Amino acid sequence: MAGSVVRVSARCVDASKCPFAETAVSFELGPGDVVWLQGPSGVGKSTIAAEVAGLGARRGALEKSLGVSVAVDWAAGVPVAERCGAMFQQTTLVDALSVEGNVRCALAAAAKPAGDAVAEAKRLVEAVGLDWARDRRKMPQELSGGMARRASLALQLAQRKRVVVLDEPFTARWPGADAAPAAGGLAALLLGDARSGTAYEFGPRARAKLADYLCFSLPLILLAFAAAGVAIAMLSADLLSRLDVSQQVDAVLDAEVLPLVDSLLKDASTMQKTMTKMMVKTKARLMVSTALPRAKRALYAIGIAKLFTIELGPLLAALLLSGRVGGSYAGEVATMQATSQNKLLRTLGISPRRFTLAPALLAALAAAPVLTALGSGLAIALGGPIGEAYGIGDADDAAWYWAAARDALTPPLRCDRAWPLRRNAVELATWPLFHNALKSMTYMALIIAVAELIARARNIAPRDVPRAITASVVAGGLAVILGDWAFSQLLLLREGELV
Repeated sequence: MAGSVVRVSARCVDASKCPFAETAVSFELGPGDVVWLQGPSGVGKSTIAAEVAGLGARRGALEKSLGVSVAVDWAAGVPVAERCGAMFQQTTLVDALSVEGNVRCALAAAAKPAGDAVAEAKRLVEAVGLDWARDRRKMPQELSGGMARRASLALQLAQRKRVVVLDEPFTARWPGADAAPAAGGLAALLLGDARSGTAYEFGPRARAKLADYLCFSLPLILLAFAAAGVAIAMLSADLLSRLDVSQQVDAVLDAEVLPLVDSLLKDASTMQKTMTKMMVKTKARLMVSTALPRAKRALYAIGIAKLFTIELGPLLAALLLSGRVGGSYAGEVATMQATSQNKLLRTLGISPRRFTLAPALLAALAAAPVLTALGSGLAIALGGPIGEAYGIGDADDAAWYWAAARDALTPPLRCDRAWPLRRNAVELATWPLFHNALKSMTYMALIIAVAELIARARNIAPRDVPRAITASVVAGGLAVILGDWAFSQLLLLREGELV
């Protein structure tokens, strides 16, 4: 293998399935070499190309499905990141990036100096016949078939790979109508750009996704929380305003307290006993009438604050974001999987999960606590005027609602040096505001994880993308509900530890 970059050998292991016209195919590639695999459709050209590019089936899958064994042996001095690029039959560009973005992504993956990135991208775009000023900001969907093919070629040139697999590269008739001149011109361009030499920076994508999640999810979150806050506040206020315990207090007095008065005053006159019982009843009723409104106000404010902060707020936000964020992410990943964009990223040396999962997860984990807190705050704020409208407010204290709600959301004060660290951590984890953020972030991680598992199916086709989105939304919602159940069990466990 002296002087060669890669040696490829393919052979039939099951003649009944093998598509090859010959029983074996082998060739070597060295610097400057060009190999043109010719033959009718279905004889194994794309199979060999995929194996060379490192995009083939799992180990043993080719033998079972096509009866073919392909061995690709790279020279020891060729790093994995420098081995092979691929230009697919179907023109493939990263949908999320412009023409310039696609080329600069490839340059970044090839560790091209950042200072030269714009000039180098301009040179490559113009080398394939595109106009830098007019075409560089166009997204892939804005390009014609021929322009997209040219942009894809510029991306391949930017990679500086030792080997470039071109699977039917002349479908767009570049640069001429005749395949032979086209092959010669393309080979000369590829060979004239010898390799000079990290992963694409996902920070800008994460910031873009964060802005997208916040801007487009905020109106939905606020409307949903406003509706839920008004409904629950009205129901709670109505129930508490109707609460009357006078009959229950009288029943307790008659059954428990007055017989005790009789026993204590057994030597007193009937008049004394009657007057004493009347005084006890009057005093008890006065105490209840004085304490009950305060108890109603406290119960109402604390209940609304804790309900939305600890339980309903994170759950409602997560279920809403399961459709907005989980469905959006599943659609993006499934589309990239179905259109070979993930394969393209792998040939660039960029992990598809780094390109899609990392930015989406970071943005979701940052956006979810903010959206949940804003929604919960709005729902809690609406509780004050609704409570006053139902007569639960305090005429002498305008801030009664917020005082009680603030007490409910105050950080725990029972943590002291005498407590073990584990119990301090358990107490902190159940602080309502911390719990609100922790739950929302956990739920978003579950939603993104479910969408990732469903959308990155190996054999997904474009027609399966809507199904993947639906499945991700439904499964993400179920995962959130199960996560909420798990949190409830932890809360019960915590209450047992703190008793």
